Amino acid sequence: MAETEDMNGASGRWSPDNLREFIHVMLVEMEKRYDGRFADLKESIDARFDEQRNAVTTALNAQVTAMQAALAAADRAGAAAMAAADRAVAKAETATEKRFDGVNEFRQTLADQQRTLMPRSEVTLMINSLEEKIVVMALDVTALKGTKAGIGQGWGYAIGAAGIISVVMGTIVAMVIHFSNR
Repeated sequence: MAETEDMNGASGRWSPDNLREFIHVMLVEMEKRYDGRFADLKESIDARFDEQRNAVTTALNAQVTAMQAALAAADRAGAAAMAAADRAVAKAETATEKRFDGVNEFRQTLADQQRTLMPRSEVTLMINSLEEKIVVMALDVTALKGTKAGIGQGWGYAIGAAGIISVVMGTIVAMVIHFSNR
């Protein structure tokens, strides 16, 4: 066996007990170093995992907030559309009632004529008066038809504009995707 310093610094030979003790001390020191490295790596991995978890949580919360805002906006838009539809129905009902009132007046007038059998001159005067009212009503109906046609054309223009905007937006998105992949 070779001569070396023993554990106490004295020159001599290695004994099996000294060698075992020396190896044991070396292994314990290596284990402490590896434990320290492992603890450092574990802390580093845990910190990175926490950062990733926080980033994912933040992104998810942002998406949830955006979805909630979009749903709230859709609810408000739906409520506004329903309110507008209710107002339109109420206006249509009012207009219909007014028309029926006019028709009922005409019916009542005819019933009165039949009961009283008025002279021809009075009937002629009444008929002339009624004809003027009918002309006014016909002009009103013509105006309403023109308004309805204008509204229909307006919807056509709006749908056409929406289609053009959709095509332009789709083209822009396709170009952005195409150029971002380069």
